[in-house]
Amino acid sequence: MVEKVEADLFDFKFSIETGKVAKQASGSVLIRSGDSVVLVAVTRSAEPKDTDFFPLTVEYRERAYAAGKIPGGFIKREGRPSNKEILICRLIDRPIRPLFPDGFRNEVQVVAQVLSTDNINPPDILAMIGSSIALSISDIPFSGPTGSVRVGKIDGKYIINPTYELIEKSSINLVVSGTKNAVMMVESFSQEASEDDLLEALKFGHTAIIKIIEVQEEMIKKCGKSKIDVPLFITDENMKTAVSGYIKNEIRDALNNITEKLALYSKLEELELKTLQNFKDIFPEKEKEIAEVFGDIKKDLFRQRILNDKIRSDGRGLKDIRQI
Repeated sequence: MVEKVEADLFDFKFSIETGKVAKQASGSVLIRSGDSVVLVAVTRSAEPKDTDFFPLTVEYRERAYAAGKIPGGFIKREGRPSNKEILICRLIDRPIRPLFPDGFRNEVQVVAQVLSTDNINPPDILAMIGSSIALSISDIPFSGPTGSVRVGKIDGKYIINPTYELIEKSSINLVVSGTKNAVMMVESFSQEASEDDLLEALKFGHTAIIKIIEVQEEMIKKCGKSKIDVPLFITDENMKTAVSGYIKNEIRDALNNITEKLALYSKLEELELKTLQNFKDIFPEKEKEIAEVFGDIKKDLFRQRILNDKIRSDGRGLKDIRQI
């Protein structure tokens, strides 16, 4: 069944349609603004992979035919993704990756393909929004939806999702993604904008994000699938406690006392090897899990030092500039 939702938010007009193409995917949508159209399809593996990480792949492609062109010359096929496409893959990835369940190991692929571009409305934001919708209406466990917008500022006025022409005139080019409750990702280029300007742009952008999520929720109510139950790889609490008690203080000492990057990396590798050796007989054939616990401890201590002590890994404060 074909379902369609249209919206006009802050002069940003877009439509979402599902059920017409890529019907064998776990979830798929066509999202359109003007004559820019992006197809986003998401799929998952039936069984979890034997990995110690979540195998999420995001691909974004702008094919030449989207602008009415065919590659010419000796090579007729299109090549590897451009730098721009790779950066947009990262924009799509960063807001959605934290919203999958901890311990989820089924492979997930998110593929966004630009079918048409009018050279007026940028398709990158459409791909970001479409990825959230496709995941949200699919059967893949996902704690979305998320919203994404580009915020510009021209003559003192903030604009949501400006056209290419307006982006060139804007003093701010801010891409922001988030949920209804929080901002999750920010990417920005600006021309000597003040902190207050950027803060206002973030607030304005999040207001639009909430509205975009409400539009997605309308689509989810119409055609959202029930989420599947999947096995989650949860680390043994006894292992966490044992590894933490054994090595946590040494990791903290290394972070506090070694500011040179390569020396710190070398020390942390030494501590990880020491930990694996110590627990190989206590938790046999659990090297991956032990290494994952070690990594989690290291990450938590990095984070605590920055948030609580206001000190970065190289000893700088949050407002100190690196010597070049």
